[in-house]
Amino acid sequence: MYLDSSLLVNKKKLEGIEEDITCPICQGIINDPYFCNKCQNNFCNKCIKTWEQKNKKCPFKCKNPKYTHNLFLNKIFSELLKLKCQKGCDEVISYKDVNDNYENCKKEDFESKYYESQTQIEILKVQIENYNDIQNELNQAKERKEELENELEEIKEENSNLENKIDELKERINDLEIELDLEDLQNDNEYLRSELEKEKEENSLLESKLESLEEKKKIAFEETQKTSRKLLKETITLIRENKSLEDKIKKIKGIKKKKEEEV
Repeated sequence: MYLDSSLLVNKKKLEGIEEDITCPICQGIINDPYFCNKCQNNFCNKCIKTWEQKNKKCPFKCKNPKYTHNLFLNKIFSELLKLKCQKGCDEVISYKDVNDNYENCKKEDFESKYYESQTQIEILKVQIENYNDIQNELNQAKERKEELENELEEIKEENSNLENKIDELKERINDLEIELDLEDLQNDNEYLRSELEKEKEENSLLESKLESLEEKKKIAFEETQKTSRKLLKETITLIRENKSLEDKIKKIKGIKKKKEEEV
């Protein structure tokens, strides 16, 4: 049910918080507040349920919103807000009793019907704004698509030019290779042979060092094995000695206890 702000009795007390008690959809006083879990904005229960049937986003464009009953705000409104009867009788009603009063008041309901129609108008206005926003986004997407298509054509043209240049360079390289002097090739071969010999010598030295390292590694492993065996024997000896000490201590304690019992 739409609650027009003109129904408020204690407006002066509410100065500065008008926006907090106003539903963004119907622009009336929030009736039975529900809030969006994304943007935390509050709406009338009826307004947001009507909205949710036709819109996947909340009025503030949150994606996949969930709406929860705001019991805390409902309690504050109940203590703070006083309103005239929605149907126009002389009753002054607390916020929590507004809906019950509407059902029970016997006065003819002309004003309420007007307010209900205003609610639907406000919802339609917000939906039209959303439609216009979507239309603008679509137009921008179309413009961007055209720009990308033009850029793609330019890239294709540049790519074609580059391929032509690559073909020219390949032909030039082939010409240069043919023009190379045989003597230069022979000199290159001699240089390569010399470098290859050097690499062979270096590889031989590396192999010798590797063999030496393997031998040292083998010796170190054997020493580690000997040390491990020695430590194992010492550990076993210590365990046995410890067990013997424990037996002796138990024996002494038994003798001591026996003497104490005799005394």
